[in-house]
Amino acid sequence: MTAPATSARPRIGISSCLLGRPVRHDGGHKRDAYLCEVLGSVFEWVPGCPETAIGLGIPRKPIHLRRFGERIRVVEVDDPAHDVTDALADEAARSLQTVVPLAGYVLKQGSPSCGLHGVRVHDREGTHPAREGRGGFAAELARLAPLLPLAEETQLHDPRQRQHFIWRALAYHRWQQLAEDGMRPRDLVDFHTRHKYLLMAHDQEAYRRLGPLVSQAGNSGSFKELSNNYIALFMSTMRNVASPGQHANALQHMAGYFSDSIEAHDRTELGEAIEAYRLAQLPLAMPVALLRHHLRRHPQTHLEQQLYLDPTAFI
Repeated sequence: MTAPATSARPRIGISSCLLGRPVRHDGGHKRDAYLCEVLGSVFEWVPGCPETAIGLGIPRKPIHLRRFGERIRVVEVDDPAHDVTDALADEAARSLQTVVPLAGYVLKQGSPSCGLHGVRVHDREGTHPAREGRGGFAAELARLAPLLPLAEETQLHDPRQRQHFIWRALAYHRWQQLAEDGMRPRDLVDFHTRHKYLLMAHDQEAYRRLGPLVSQAGNSGSFKELSNNYIALFMSTMRNVASPGQHANALQHMAGYFSDSIEAHDRTELGEAIEAYRLAQLPLAMPVALLRHHLRRHPQTHLEQQLYLDPTAFI
């Protein structure tokens, strides 16, 4: 029997050293307990180390980013003639060729291969580093898969950044499942409906721009092109972390569904929780938990579908 091409949990690529594998240049690792012990219940980790994958040994001579005129290359610290830039780029392309597609990637901060932001770039002589680069593997990963959610492990230690990454990965995973099953216009409508408040929290104007694409789904001459345009704008909209004020606005819209079904003191409690979150006095999980509580007592089909209220995002 052929194995299914989808996975119940989002499959997330991850730098192997973050799972405790001794693959670093000195034979060590950078095991991240939160990723291993908590987020491992949300995601199916797909570990990889681009440096060992391209044949660099353990232990090995360290590499770094070095500027040569306008070009930044990944080279061995003591032997800049040993340039692994192209090999890392090839490995990024290979890592994306999985039977079950990746829904995101978690990368090691500061690594000359995996770092996403502020990686040290040395001058031609190997001195005067400036934190202005991106690792060779990470840069090519971002170029080849611009929709793929990417994060460094340190970002996932911050609750807002972590929730943001989980939401993006869950949404992209859902999209991949629909695409694998053969997406139809009604699937696009359903996807858009389920992500309404998540989109509104990030950019209400982008949410309004996506609406006409959805409305044309059944009449489009090229549904594939339309759906590709939709997910490109969707993932672009989701790229930036929403502010507390934006989230509070989305929460208030959802709270409106209970205006006629819950007691006055419950409405007050919910409103106060949303305002306390907006003022950074409560975490986002608190008003969301209240909404879920009222949703159990007073079912609302539209809200029950919303990815925004998925408790997984608040781990």
